[in-house]
Amino acid sequence: MPSSYENLRVLIADRDPHLRMLIRTVLRDLGFSFEKIRLCRDGEEALELLSVAKSDILITCLRMTPMDGLTLIRRLRDPKTTPARDISIVFCSAVLDKKLLDEVRLAGANEVIVKPINAAAVKTRIDAIVDIPRPTIRLQDYVGPDRRRLPHEPKPNDRRTKNYWDV
Repeated sequence: MPSSYENLRVLIADRDPHLRMLIRTVLRDLGFSFEKIRLCRDGEEALELLSVAKSDILITCLRMTPMDGLTLIRRLRDPKTTPARDISIVFCSAVLDKKLLDEVRLAGANEVIVKPINAAAVKTRIDAIVDIPRPTIRLQDYVGPDRRRLPHEPKPNDRRTKNYWDV
């Protein structure tokens, strides 16, 4: 029986070559096609790769140079600079406090994983992206997933309702 993941294209952006290989191995074990998993070491390289070939999912971390993961997410969610408007983003970090979590979600990450990486966490986050996708929001300065986690009907005075849904 074919895997539900086999047609998904993934880009892994992380400064650590061992972690990139670990994530690739986990993805292969989950049923991703080896040929559809690309690796890179920083945000600039990720943007270059995304400008020439589409990916469905980006898995990235915070600490990369010259462009870190948070800057990469912001560039991908900016309609003026994104080469990959509809990409889903999984952000990984060894240290994730509430401030960073809020910053990452506001930047436009779909899901977050706390390191160390394990197969169950990766599968849970990928399943959330594939099985329960959040609506895409298209605004003047942001294109990406709805940053609210719980679905609700906008209230009449909700400032987010103006020009909100454009999916």
